Amino acid sequence: MKRHILGILTLFISLAAFATGQDGDVIYINGSEYINGTKWTLLGKPIYNDSILTKALEASLPKKGYVTSNWSGYTAYWSIANNKLYLDNICCDDSPLPSETLHRIFRKYMDGNRIVATWFTGNIRVGKGNLVYYEHTGYSRNYEEEQIISLSKGKVTDVKVFHNYMKDGLSFDNFRPSVNIDEPGLLRKLFPIHPERYPDLKGVERIRAIVMDAVVDSTGHMVKCKVEATFKRNGQKVEHPAFAAEIEEQLKAYYPWRVYFINGEFVSHIKGTVIPFRLYFK
Repeated sequence: MKRHILGILTLFISLAAFATGQDGDVIYINGSEYINGTKWTLLGKPIYNDSILTKALEASLPKKGYVTSNWSGYTAYWSIANNKLYLDNICCDDSPLPSETLHRIFRKYMDGNRIVATWFTGNIRVGKGNLVYYEHTGYSRNYEEEQIISLSKGKVTDVKVFHNYMKDGLSFDNFRPSVNIDEPGLLRKLFPIHPERYPDLKGVERIRAIVMDAVVDSTGHMVKCKVEATFKRNGQKVEHPAFAAEIEEQLKAYYPWRVYFINGEFVSHIKGTVIPFRLYFK
């Protein structure tokens, strides 16, 4: 029974973390907090890569309430030096775990007095500077400066360095939206639709255009767009491909759209946007 309860709790915490922006760990590169290290935010929890370590750590944490910005209940402090990833400390509410507790949990990974993250193989993403993009979920955010660091058993095998930025334009995304998508008058001005072309929509007050896919190039032009248009009739959802096609053309005709240069490629955050249109027939 206890095992089932723990599993349910872990699942709940994992789902909640994805639904809420999470604080990152802290990492110092080319040194440590005390020896000429450059401080970055580590966007993830490398300890989670080992379930045994995770359970041992969770059992050793103080029994305090979780906060929604840090469902793990701790902040780990890391450093990279001599091409190795070290775990330097773990803090709960700014109080470090006793060194004897830390060394007991990670005893298999001790190299002298230091903990080497040899359990970890994969990529970590680190960032610093101003936020370029942010979503209120998990670690879905990007900083001006980022690195993707590849590791094999705790040893650095590759580092990719990126300088991210945003080219502003029309945007519906949650990070600094440029328009209120729920304002009907503004939507009609931006995207002048023609409901009179669709006599089968008479009596329909609202129709939703859902952007299923969109690609914006480096200049802010939308070069690809796929829209699904739906409305309700007699309690049933009905698709309207012709209306969707008109919205696709309207979206592609608009310029400029906001575009982000993130980790080596231009991306937009338009996919998944739901645009509500009110229909007015003359």
